[in-house]
Amino acid sequence: MAKAFIPKIVSANDLMDGDVVYLTTQNTWSRQITEAAIALDETAAATLLSIGEERQDLIVGAYLLDVAIGNDGTPSPTHFREKYRLNGPSIDYLAPQKRSVVDAQTQHTLSEGA
Repeated sequence: MAKAFIPKIVSANDLMDGDVVYLTTQNTWSRQITEAAIALDETAAATLLSIGEERQDLIVGAYLLDVAIGNDGTPSPTHFREKYRLNGPSIDYLAPQKRSVVDAQTQHTLSEGA
């Protein structure tokens, strides 16, 4: 017996800022998973991936990911890694710069009071 096909969407990262993006039905990229084109069979999945991989000028690392389709027709990732990717970076990569600004402001305030 053949295994049932799991719906898929194409995900990648924006080449300029690294944000997670999804291929839409208009063959553009969106940061909103709700706008992703959904493949309901192997042929559609291969076609979507091929379209996504053609846009290496805009994205990097296009791949298919399994999704569940909600009652409202929107996709949601089935794998925990993809659920994390929905929320953006898990670290605050600007923390050192923010700390430098706060330290500089604190130092300036302390020297004024002295």
